[in-house]
Amino acid sequence: MKRKFFLFLVACLFAIQGWSQTLLYEDFYNTTFPPSGWTKLSGLASSAFTGTAPTTTTSGWSRVTTNFGISQPHAKINIYGTTPKYWLVTPTIDLGTGNSNYQLDFDLALTDSGNGDSIESSSTADDKFMVIISTDNGATWSQANATIWDTLGTNYVYRNIPREG
Repeated sequence: MKRKFFLFLVACLFAIQGWSQTLLYEDFYNTTFPPSGWTKLSGLASSAFTGTAPTTTTSGWSRVTTNFGISQPHAKINIYGTTPKYWLVTPTIDLGTGNSNYQLDFDLALTDSGNGDSIESSSTADDKFMVIISTDNGATWSQANATIWDTLGTNYVYRNIPREG
């Protein structure tokens, strides 16, 4: 049986912060989606990690203003089945020479499709959520620069993503 899940970047306070400034902030209140400078891509991360770049798409992520008890605008993707492989990519962010510490903050929620319930516990190995940083403006993607929520016993367990961001 195929499962239906929604993955939300809830009012994605996508804030990448240095010590004294916010380099990027996105709350998805503007109706333009993806936001200016953002890109929607499609492709397997495993392929990107070995040199096959993801491609531009109009599918996958969308903006919604409320859904299943989440009242703020947010980015959403329906990860029903085994075919979703969508990326939501921020504009380029110059982190300088690497001598400064930066922090990425965002809200994330995972709910069952069609309601705001928690997901079933039968997640499979293909169920993943990733935050990947490219150091060359998206020309390449490295698993070494990825934080991966999966079901394979890593530090970030996919089914432990809360249902409320």
